[in-house]
Amino acid sequence: ETLGIRNFTIEFSEDIGPIDTISDDSALVSVSVVQAGVAPENYTSYEMDDISGATEYVVEIGELTPGQSYCFRVSAKNQMGWGKSRVATPTCMTPPIQAPDKPVSYFASNDVFSFDWGQPTLYVASSTSLVVQWNEPYFNGGSDIVGYSVEWDTVDTFDSQDGSAFVQFIAVEDCLFFFEISGLTTGVPVYVRVSARNTDIGFGEPQNASPSYEIPRAEPSTVSHVTVSVTSESSLEISFGSADSNGADIDSYRIDLYSADAAYPYDGVDGVQSISVSDPGSCSGYFTLAFGPTDIKTCNATVVSGSDIIEPNNCDLTELLNPGDIVSIGDHEYIVSKNNSEFFTDLTIPLASPYEGLTGVETIFVKATSQRIPYNASSAEVWEAIENMPSVGAIRVESENFSWNVTFTSDEFCSDASANAYSCEENQHHDEFCSTDCWLSSTLLESTLFLPNEYFLEGDCSIIVQQEVDPV
Repeated sequence: ETLGIRNFTIEFSEDIGPIDTISDDSALVSVSVVQAGVAPENYTSYEMDDISGATEYVVEIGELTPGQSYCFRVSAKNQMGWGKSRVATPTCMTPPIQAPDKPVSYFASNDVFSFDWGQPTLYVASSTSLVVQWNEPYFNGGSDIVGYSVEWDTVDTFDSQDGSAFVQFIAVEDCLFFFEISGLTTGVPVYVRVSARNTDIGFGEPQNASPSYEIPRAEPSTVSHVTVSVTSESSLEISFGSADSNGADIDSYRIDLYSADAAYPYDGVDGVQSISVSDPGSCSGYFTLAFGPTDIKTCNATVVSGSDIIEPNNCDLTELLNPGDIVSIGDHEYIVSKNNSEFFTDLTIPLASPYEGLTGVETIFVKATSQRIPYNASSAEVWEAIENMPSVGAIRVESENFSWNVTFTSDEFCSDASANAYSCEENQHHDEFCSTDCWLSSTLLESTLFLPNEYFLEGDCSIIVQQEVDPV
C-alpha cells in the first residue's frame, strides 16, 4: 500500500501463454499487465470431456516427432474452473527414433484412415523385364530417408541366392520412385518388394508389390510352319505347328482366309499410325498410350449419382490408372480427372464429369494402356511399350526426330454389314473410320487411334496421333 493506494500482483500459475486482461468497471481501479505469459515450445493441450465417472484414465498421444522431448501435466476442471495441475512422472519423455514405415503406392493417400496406404505396384515391361513403382513411407521413423532397396526373386521367401534375393539400392537423390528390373527369364514368375532406409536406424520392413509377383511375357511367336493341302473339290486343310507362348499360355489361334490381290503387296495394306511430340525442345517427362475397347475388368466401386468421386471397394485403382485415363462405369465412359489430384488415392478416384448412373456399386472397366514412354523414347522403347498391350497385335516401329510410325502387321478387317449389336461409331470413337471399315469382336481394332495421356508430360508440348496409312 502506497499513499493510500493498494497494489495487487496476480500470477496465473496454471494458464499457459498470453491470457485476457482482467476487466474492471470502476474508475477507481486500474489493471495493467506486468509480464505477458509465454507458452513453452511445442505447447498444445487435449481436453477430455467424455470421462464417464471413471477413476483412472489412459490417453495415447500420437503424431509426435521421434527424438523430440515432450513434458506433460494434467489438471481437472469443474464449474469453478481449472484446478492445480500435477506434473507427470517422469516429467518429460522422448519418443525413440525408429525404422521407417513400409513404402506405399505411388498415389497413396495420407489419410490416417486409409486401410494400408496402398502398395508398390508391379507391371510387365517386356518379355524379360518388370517395372515397380512406389512412394515414400507415411512415417520416416523420425530420421531422413536416404534411399530404397528393391528386391526381387523367383521365390516368395526372397532367399534363392544363398539366403538372399537380388537387390538394387537406389539413393534418394537418384530416386524417381520407379525402377525397371531387366534381364529376367520369360515365363518365370518374379516376386518383388521394396523397403526404405533412414539415416539413424537403417532399413524398415519391406512392402510386397501388388500384385506380389508378375510374369515377364510377350505375345506368342510366329507358328513354326503352315501348310495347305486339298481335301475335296470345295475344301482345303490347314496344318500348322504351335507357337512359343513367350510367358503367357496360348488360348487360341486365328486362321485368316483371303484372296490375294492382283498387285503387290497382294495380301492387303497394313495400317500405320504416327505418334509425334510437338515442340520437343520444351518437353520433358513421359506419356502413355491406350488402345482398344474399355473392357478390362478391375474391381467394384461405390458410385453416387451426380458425384464426380468414386470409392473403390477395398482395392487400389491407382495401380491400374493414371489421371487422364478413360474408365467405363455402367453404360458410360468417363475421364479420370487431371485437376483433382488430392482425390486420386487408394481410397478415391476423381472423375472429370459427374457420374450419370444410379447410386450403388458398379464394376470399373479400363482400357489396355501402355507403360510410361519417355518423350524422347527410342523406337525399341515404343515398340516394347505397345507390344505389351493385350489389345494390340504384332507391330513394327520406326522413329525419327521425336516421331514414331507404328505399323500394324496383324490387323483384322470387316465391313459395315458385319457389325453386331454395337455400331461402329460407338466402338471406334472416330466416325470418319466407319464409312469403309468397321470392327470385329476381337482384341484388334485396327481403325482405332491410339489415345495419348499427357498427364506426366512437362513443358509446352503435346502428343499427336494420326492415321498415316489406312488399312486395306
